[in-house]
Amino acid sequence: MEEQACALAEAGDFVLAAKLFRMAITVGPGKASLHEQLAQCLLEAGDAEAAREAVTCATELAPEWGEAYLTLARTQIELGQHQHALRSFDRCAELGCLGDEGALERAEAERRAQRDLAARTGLPQLLIGQDTGGGAGPAGVIWECGAALAEYLTRHRGPGALRGKRVLELGAGTGVVGLAAALLGAQVTMTDLPAAMPLLRHNAAALADAVAAAGGSITVAELDWASVQGPEPACGAPQRAGSGPWTGP
Repeated sequence: MEEQACALAEAGDFVLAAKLFRMAITVGPGKASLHEQLAQCLLEAGDAEAAREAVTCATELAPEWGEAYLTLARTQIELGQHQHALRSFDRCAELGCLGDEGALERAEAERRAQRDLAARTGLPQLLIGQDTGGGAGPAGVIWECGAALAEYLTRHRGPGALRGKRVLELGAGTGVVGLAAALLGAQVTMTDLPAAMPLLRHNAAALADAVAAAGGSITVAELDWASVQGPEPACGAPQRAGSGPWTGP
C-alpha cells in the first residue's frame, strides 16, 4: 500500500496518495515515514493544517529525523507561522539535514517573521535578527511576551509617549522591547549575559539610524544578575541571601 501511495504521489495524484497513506498508517501507526509522506501529500493538496498535524506525529515518533522537521517548517510557513518555522528549520540544521535549499527557505522565513513583527507593532523599522539555533540560547529568540510588550508600547502608548524617558531592560535578549521603546523616543539601556551580546549589539547597530531619527538612544551593556549585590540592610535588619532591590517580600 505504501508503494502504491508513493507512486501516486510521484504521478501528482496527491489526494488519492494521501488516502492510501492514511490507510497504511492504520496498519503501521508507529512508522514515522508514513506520517511524513502523508504530510507532504496534504501540503501539496492544499491542506496545510492537516499536513502540520501529520508531520508533528512524525517528529514525535522520530525526534532525531531531520527531514521531518524540514517538512514541519514548510507546513508552518504555509500557515503563516514563521516564528515556529524558524525553530523547526534550526532543529533540522542541528540534525544535519538543512542543505542549501533549506537554508534559503529559512532565510525567507526569517524575513517574513521580521515583517510580521513590524506589522504587529506598527513599527516598520523594527526588523529584529534572531539566532534561534546558535550560541545565544534562549536570548536569541523573540518570545511571545516580548513581542506582546513591544506591541503594547506602540499600540497603546503611541508615538512620542516615551520620548525622553529613561528605560533599563534586564535580560534584553534580541532587544525587541528595548528597541521598540527607543523607536518611541526613549533613552534605553539594554542588558544581558555575555552570550547574548553579539546578537543584541548587532540588532542595536542595525537600528541605530532609525532610533536617532526618532529621538531615542540605545546603550548595550553586559549584566550578570547573579553578580549584582543588593543594598546593605538598614538598621541591622535581616536580609535574605541572594535578595536584591528587585526582590519582592
